[in-house]
Amino acid sequence: MLKLQLETILPEAKKKEDFSRKFIESFHSELTKTIDQHEKDNSQHHVMGNLVTKIKDRFDKV
Repeated sequence: MLKLQLETILPEAKKKEDFSRKFIESFHSELTKTIDQHEKDNSQHHVMGNLVTKIKDRFDKV
C-alpha cells in the first residue's frame, strides 16, 4: 500500500519539480534580458544628455 502511494506521488513530485525549474529558468532569462535592455537605455540617456549639454554650451557661446 505504501509502495503504491510512493509510486504515485514520486512521479507527480518530479513533474512539479521540473515545472518549477523550467519556470525559474525562464523567469531568470527574461529578467536578465530586461535588465540588459534597461542598462542600454540608461546608457543612451546619458549619451543624449551629454549631447544636449554640448549643444547648449555652443548656443551659449554664440
